[in-house]
Amino acid sequence: MSNRRAVALQLSDELLADFELTRLPPIALVRKASRLARLLDDLEAVTWLSFELSGYEDPATGQLTHESTVAAMRSRRSFYDEEKKANL
Repeated sequence: MSNRRAVALQLSDELLADFELTRLPPIALVRKASRLARLLDDLEAVTWLSFELSGYEDPATGQLTHESTVAAMRSRRSFYDEEKKANL
C-alpha cells in the first residue's frame, strides 16, 4: 500500500471516530474530510467541502456560480418555496 493511501486510511479511521464520538466541532470535521478528499484526489469532494467551509455565494457578487450551484444541489442545499420553485 502506498504511503499516501496508508495516511488516507488512518485519517479516515480518525475522522469516523471523531464524528461518532463528537470529539471535534463540525467545522473541524469538514476540514479533516477535505484533507482526506485531497489525499484521495477526489476533486469533486474537495470542491464541495470548500463551499461548505467558505459558503456557496461568490463574495464579490453575492451570487451563486455554476460550480457552487452544482455543489449545493449535490449536498441537497436547495428548497422549494410556496410556489414550488427550486431555490438555493
